[in-house]
Amino acid sequence: GGNFIYSRYELEIMEDDIRTCRTAGADGIAIGMLNDRDEIDMPNLQKLLKQAGHLQVTFHKAIDATSDIVKEFLRLCDSGLAHRVLTSGGASTALEGSAMLNRMINLAGERLTVLVAGKVTQSNLGDLGKLICAREFHGKKIVGHIK
Repeated sequence: GGNFIYSRYELEIMEDDIRTCRTAGADGIAIGMLNDRDEIDMPNLQKLLKQAGHLQVTFHKAIDATSDIVKEFLRLCDSGLAHRVLTSGGASTALEGSAMLNRMINLAGERLTVLVAGKVTQSNLGDLGKLICAREFHGKKIVGHIK
């Protein structure tokens, strides 16, 4: 707990958890890890994702804690390791990160789906949907569709 930098022991647990998810019939996993320079830990991510097989992979909000969100996002896009990234554009909320989120969506093209997060609720989903050109939104308090 506490950050996105994992010990060897934690990585072994994550590897077992991914195998368990796959065996149990899960559709996907959310994962994210950084190195001590606040960059995506690509070697360990690649190692863990060998266990993922057919599972959909979402790189979670660790992207928001990187030292250079655009650089690391592009590395993730180019790697082909993830299907989507869960992000608030490096900000506390999707609204505050809307400019970066739109930039990320444009940079990704068809390579990666940006899953917008950060205080997304049923009451602000419509406004966020007009402001951010995303196909997917994530929030604890979302029910329904964008109007």
